[in-house]
Amino acid sequence: MKERKLFSFVATWFLFVVVLWWKFYQEEVEIINTTSLAFHYGYGFISRGLMGTIFLLVDKILPGNQMTYDGVMGFTLVTTMLYFALLLWFFIIVLKKCSIEICNKTKYMILFFTMFAVSMFITKYNFGRYDMYCLMLSILAAILIIYEKAEWLVIPLSALGVMIHQGNVFYLFNIILIILIYKAFSTEGKKRMKYILLFGASFIVGSVLFLYFEFFSRADGAAIYDTIVKVAEGLRFDGDIHEDIIDHEILGIDLSDRELKYRYKNFVEFPIFCIFMSPYLVMTFKFFKNLIQKAATTLEKWKYFFVAAGSVTMVPALLMKCDFGRWMFIIIAYYFVVILSLLAMQDKLVETEIHALGERIRKLGIAGLVLYIYPAFFLPFKDVVISQTSYNVADIINTYFLHLWK
Repeated sequence: MKERKLFSFVATWFLFVVVLWWKFYQEEVEIINTTSLAFHYGYGFISRGLMGTIFLLVDKILPGNQMTYDGVMGFTLVTTMLYFALLLWFFIIVLKKCSIEICNKTKYMILFFTMFAVSMFITKYNFGRYDMYCLMLSILAAILIIYEKAEWLVIPLSALGVMIHQGNVFYLFNIILIILIYKAFSTEGKKRMKYILLFGASFIVGSVLFLYFEFFSRADGAAIYDTIVKVAEGLRFDGDIHEDIIDHEILGIDLSDRELKYRYKNFVEFPIFCIFMSPYLVMTFKFFKNLIQKAATTLEKWKYFFVAAGSVTMVPALLMKCDFGRWMFIIIAYYFVVILSLLAMQDKLVETEIHALGERIRKLGIAGLVLYIYPAFFLPFKDVVISQTSYNVADIINTYFLHLWK
């Protein structure tokens, strides 16, 4: 019976993804994402060079010239399909391994998260964005830990995430680290020591690579600048490049002054977005509050506290950078991937609280249905702008009262 229901759910999920694709897909790789693929390790061990290196390898393997916009489009389409396949595989694993009593509510969680996870990476703003690849690596690590198979691979997966984008130490790296902390707090003896060592090794590898890419990888930037610009121009249909990312990643130029106008938009839109999302913020707060309060031991309370607080790794990004649309998605992705992983591990207290939350929403009737579909009015998330809906409100406030940007 569970297998038949699983097949039915997969069919429903496919249909849902098709609808989201039809609604949000814009068939364009944005300039920042084409320019990023011009970075590769042929220039040395430079920051954000891994995906460009893979793309260059694809060019050498396949017939014809792939170092064009059409090649970028094909590469991005294929990798996005792989992302969808990995998402589905993760969801199937969760549904197969979770308790039968919580299975239906888990399906609703998955569909809710799918709205964000699919729409995020099929618009021109984030189609081919490196966040997608980092999320894939964190999900792969979560799957290994769920199955307790080849868990040592979380160390190279952690390294690969930082090699794709050094900012991943603040972004989706937290999924790997928090699940390892959870396992360490949930086990004893040699098994606990294994997870402590995996956490320590992953943290050290990720941190060392971050420090290298951020402070030591740009020594030859001036020598390779012109070559990278020329390659980047060939990867875009209009020959344009994203100057800021080249200036920062290759030359090490501080972009704070250039990003100031975007920060103004962030600081106005972000509180407005939080007000719009306040029902979910309240539900999330109550969910973790109940988890921590109902935990039987001090060790368990700390375990759930770390799960609840795992997204604080995003604070440096929120304070220093301006891509708040990406940050909001990454925070959402963190909580859904981690909680779904805990359900796959059959954490009884998490199951109880998810069941209770689902029942409270179900008893709301029409209001509960509105809560489920309400985020669709704010999708897709963008990059600097979080959502067009919340930004429109922010723009009205700025036009009539603040006058911070034009």
